[in-house]
Amino acid sequence: MTTLSMPEAVTDRLTELAPRLPDIAALIQNDETSWTLGFEDDTAILVEWAEAPTRLVLSSEIGMPLPERRAEILDSLLSYALMWRESGGVKVGQGDIENGLVLLYEWHVDVFDADQLQDALENFATLARMWGAYLAHDETEARHPMQRPDAALLRI
Repeated sequence: MTTLSMPEAVTDRLTELAPRLPDIAALIQNDETSWTLGFEDDTAILVEWAEAPTRLVLSSEIGMPLPERRAEILDSLLSYALMWRESGGVKVGQGDIENGLVLLYEWHVDVFDADQLQDALENFATLARMWGAYLAHDETEARHPMQRPDAALLRI
C-alpha cells in the first residue's frame, strides 16, 4: 500500500497522475503544501495538505447561484450535506460573496491508498462540473446533480 504521508509524496503522486487524468490542462504546485489541477473546461481543483488528522483537502469554486434561484440552490446544498453517506463526505461552503460557493472534500491519507487518489480527483472534478452547471442555469434547464442517473457512481 502506497501512502501519502508527506507533502513531497503528494507532489510525486500528483505529478504521476496528472497525465492520466482526463482533460487535464495543468498541474501547478502553489507552494510546498498546495497544488492546483486545471482542466480543459476551466474546472480547477485546489489540493491542500492538512494535518491533525493528515488529509488532502480538495476544493473547487462552483460559482454563484442566479439570484432568483439562490434560496432553492442553498436548500439543495443543505440537503446534499445530509447525504454524507452517499457523497462520501462532500460538502459546500460559501467563500466571500464575489467568489461564490466552494465544493469541499477531505481525503484522509491514512484511510485511503494513494492508488485511490485518481478516482477521488476524477469524481470530485465531475461533481464540481455538475454542481457548477446546476448553479449556472435557470430552473427550466437545471438538473439537480443528485437526480442524474450517474450520480450514485460519484461517491468519493
